[in-house]
Amino acid sequence: MRIRTIKPEFFLHEGLYDLEAETRLPVRLAFIGLWCAADREGRFRWAERRLKASIMPYDTTDFSRVLHALATRGFIVKYRVGDECFGVIPSFKRHQIVNFKERASDLPEMTQPEPLDASVTRDSRDGHACHKEGKGTGRKQEGNRNVGESVGGASPTSKTAQLSDGEWLLQLSADPTYDGIDVHREHGKMVLWCELNRRHPTRRRFLNWLNRAERPMAGKAPNGQHPNDRNLGGGDLWDATAPGGEDDVPV
Repeated sequence: MRIRTIKPEFFLHEGLYDLEAETRLPVRLAFIGLWCAADREGRFRWAERRLKASIMPYDTTDFSRVLHALATRGFIVKYRVGDECFGVIPSFKRHQIVNFKERASDLPEMTQPEPLDASVTRDSRDGHACHKEGKGTGRKQEGNRNVGESVGGASPTSKTAQLSDGEWLLQLSADPTYDGIDVHREHGKMVLWCELNRRHPTRRRFLNWLNRAERPMAGKAPNGQHPNDRNLGGGDLWDATAPGGEDDVPV
């Protein structure tokens, strides 16, 4: 475990609060603990028992459900290299200043995220992080259909709707439709624009934003970072049920 920094803004993060209220799982404390478990690149071994022993030793919570809940909202991403699973915190480098004396990471980089199982967040009355595909009620289920809608108005697919935000952005980056566009940089620009204009940065709005983006796009921001992307990894910035039209995005 390492010493990490926590910003005051963390305690105001609505997305993490909503996730904790919905699942009745201690996701906020667990997320902080994962920062300490992660190396300087934000990577950690996906070992539920060991992570729980280090982060929440006195709790009886099933830590695998906590990890799954965080992954479904894009706060962490699970990936596999060989026969071993790892995790990475996408927002780690944007919010942590690592001591230069900390040793280099000895964990492999993520090349492809591990697909999440076919499940969605269970109703908060059940207190579970997930359940079988096809369940879910009301507005949440409707929101999942909306976020899966593809560019060009095609019918949404269940596979797309089940992707976490981190996986969805990676999928867009690999889509030939957006060749020459730095998807993560555009995401950061869109989030900032929404903050300034009090709009909801939904997936539908972001697809419309990408369709209007200039191409080709020259390179990444310095050091490969995307400083405008100030989200903590997903959460409230990707609320699928939030109102978000397609007509108010600037050209």
